[in-house]
Amino acid sequence: WLKSDLGSARPDPDQSFILSFSSAMWVPLLLLLVFVTAFAFFGGKVASWIWPPAAFDVAAFLAAKERQDFPPRNVVVILNPVAGGQGKASAIWSKAKAVLDAFGPHIDVTLVRTTAAGHARRWAAQELTLEVDTVLCIGGDGTLFEIVNGIFSRPDALAIVSKVALAVVPAGSGNGLGTSLGISPQEVEKAVAIAMRGRRKKLNIMKVRQGPTEIFCFLFMAYGLIADCDFESEAYRLLGPLRFHVAAVIRILFKRSYRVKIRYTPVVEFENLDDLGTHCQSAQLVERELEVTGIIVSNCPWMTCDFLCAPKSAMDDGFLDVTFGLSTMTQSQMIQMLINSETGGYINFPSVRYFKTKQILVEAIGGGLPNFFLDDNCRKGQFDLDGESFTANAPLDLCVHDVDLQICC
Repeated sequence: WLKSDLGSARPDPDQSFILSFSSAMWVPLLLLLVFVTAFAFFGGKVASWIWPPAAFDVAAFLAAKERQDFPPRNVVVILNPVAGGQGKASAIWSKAKAVLDAFGPHIDVTLVRTTAAGHARRWAAQELTLEVDTVLCIGGDGTLFEIVNGIFSRPDALAIVSKVALAVVPAGSGNGLGTSLGISPQEVEKAVAIAMRGRRKKLNIMKVRQGPTEIFCFLFMAYGLIADCDFESEAYRLLGPLRFHVAAVIRILFKRSYRVKIRYTPVVEFENLDDLGTHCQSAQLVERELEVTGIIVSNCPWMTCDFLCAPKSAMDDGFLDVTFGLSTMTQSQMIQMLINSETGGYINFPSVRYFKTKQILVEAIGGGLPNFFLDDNCRKGQFDLDGESFTANAPLDLCVHDVDLQICC
């Protein structure tokens, strides 16, 4: 309350939200924030102490017969030196180089260090040639996003994707593709050996149209809770990976709902995590307008190394997995989703819907409500495409692209 010589006491409208809480309510909210962030930060560390990752024997992985028959390779390593922060990517490159050196004359390695945002995209669009057979990305999913979109911007994209395979050494803060391939950020030698042994599989690509713009994604599109956590966490970048958990707790405490319009033809629908799925025979177009907590369209099972966003997904099944939480999702359920994010158990919540489709249109109708006094209007209410921000002022049309990439596996 403020007093003025010009009149009686009046509430400051900017503080009305704060005043609506009693001081007693802030105590459990603060305790909740401390507990969940501490659990998120220390839980994985404790698990790694008790169950340390198994050592990877590269020599056993690459059998002697495979080494003798190993064909010559032309490999380009795209290194994002700032991925993961604190020199993480450079340290990973040192380990990766030792494995590559072990192949001696079998491979020709070219190192490209990115120097700025967009460098990897320009290289893939202008300098990648058909003489290269493997592009090894040491960085985060954002670096690979640039490479993928650089490839599909080329007039000879079909020739490139038929010849060149992508490989990943996870070095970012998300690492969703690496996790979907069964590679943890600690398994550098394993990641390089997988890239070198020559086995390839299809990686479906999600083609996204927004007006005249085309974007190519390999992981996900998110809108609402997950997208807001991703972008608003940039304000806490000094906290490292912990920033995502801090942003998630804040978004749970100050819950928003979003109105969206979606249009799709369901192929398979799931009632819960154990459901094998109900195939939709009628193939009728569905159009719905909903109040949601958030929506995710996935091309791979894992969005990040600790968030299983689409438990029924496979990167080569030719479908998009769609998950959305209705606005009836409680804060308690949202906390459970955060704590048990590696199990996909939130699919069992009655407020969650999960299905597969080939194509979906997502239109945002207004921003997230209610508005809170700490809202960052420059970051909230954006479409999140593989971790990159796109305005929600126009609808997204997402479909499975008719051209696949090749990924080392």
